[in-house]
Amino acid sequence: MDSHMPESPVWVAFDLDGTLTAGETLPHFLRFVLGPRRYTGALLRSFPELLGYAFGTTPNYAVKERVLTHTIAGMPLEELEARGAAFAEEVLPGLLRPSVWQRFLAHRDRGDRLVLVTATLGVYARPWAEAAGFHAVVATRLDCDCNQRITGRLAGKNCFGPEKARRLQEECRIRALDHAYGNSRGDREMLQMAEHPVYISRHNAFGGSLTPLVPARILPSG
Repeated sequence: MDSHMPESPVWVAFDLDGTLTAGETLPHFLRFVLGPRRYTGALLRSFPELLGYAFGTTPNYAVKERVLTHTIAGMPLEELEARGAAFAEEVLPGLLRPSVWQRFLAHRDRGDRLVLVTATLGVYARPWAEAAGFHAVVATRLDCDCNQRITGRLAGKNCFGPEKARRLQEECRIRALDHAYGNSRGDREMLQMAEHPVYISRHNAFGGSLTPLVPARILPSG
């Protein structure tokens, strides 16, 4: 994320998992990195935490750290970033939800400033978003040891719920959004920052029946 990004009143935020894509991207990424057999074994070792999350007894950050510990802990960061770039180019485009992707393109074409705000990992979300035309990226970061190997822990908080709004305000200096697109309670605080919050769900055919965008507003000069 560019820490020198100038403020602009016309920012549009998109969540990734379940909004721009039809579901979670992290399982696809871990399977891409590990291969099917190793990925399945790691998932089985994480089953107690996954079950706890399903029943609401284990917080999402704890489940994520447990899964990451069983999958990519010990990998060199440089290697994981290379795999992330490959995943962003080869796999992630096939996971996009066509209706919301078209909405993103409409915002891009009318010249809005675009920020991706996601709880998933920046090692693949960032290269994909930059290639797609986003101006800024806010994503979950990975902790590394002194040898630049992945520990399995998160660096800072999971980018979920209030953390999305906090990082938009503190890192990107974005105080308000024109539009924001999300699909879950993890997007609530981000959606509350928007003049036009859009909750992607079956009620709008998962983005397929949204009202067309109006032309971009004309900003005052000076």
